[in-house]
Formats: sequence, structure tokens, C-alpha cells
Amino acid sequence: MRVSRVPFRACSSSYLDVTSPEVRSWWAQQFTPDKYQGSTRHLYIWNDMNEPSVFNGPEITMPKDALHYQDREHRDIHNIFGYYYHLATAEGLIHRGKEVGGPHRTGRDALT
Repeated sequence: MRVSRVPFRACSSSYLDVTSPEVRSWWAQQFTPDKYQGSTRHLYIWNDMNEPSVFNGPEITMPKDALHYQDREHRDIHNIFGYYYHLATAEGLIHRGKEVGGPHRTGRDALT
């Protein structure tokens, strides 16, 4: 099985392959004020389900032999997947240019 760069479709869920710098760059561009029309100066993000879960599979996660960017197997990057997700979100909030005191993201796997 090969994980496409954007998006990976696993059963009824889709995941961005945030192990790819190109995908992280795209994700970071999704937080600009023009994409959040009417938003306030402060934009707070909850990254939910930022770690692949496939509830109707045998492993309760993406298949371990699924391939990500540069042919890395999911078993090797599962725990770093959430980090990359938060990294891209933080870059997006910084790029937005209106954060005070640094970007704040919340997710199930981290409070950063």
C-alpha cells in the first residue's frame, strides 16, 4: 500500500501525509486571514485526530506497512506524525503574522 502525498484515504478517513515538506507547506498556508474570513486577530487551533486512527482495521492505526514520503513505513513514523502536524500548524500561525506571544496549538497528542 502507498500513502499518497495529499490525502491518504484509509477506509472512511483521509489523512494528509505531513511527513512530506510539500504537504506541510500547503497545510501551513491554510491559516491565512483570507481563509478565515471574519476571524479575530488571535486564531486558536485544535488539531484533532492528528495521529492516524483506522478503527475498523486490525491494528487500530494506519497499516504499519503503509508507505509515506520517501518510502518510510508507517511503523517508523507513527509517533512523529503528530509532531509534524503541529509543526505545520505552528508555521501557518506564524505565517499568519498576527500571533502575539507565539502560536498556540492544542491536540490530543500534545499541548504546545
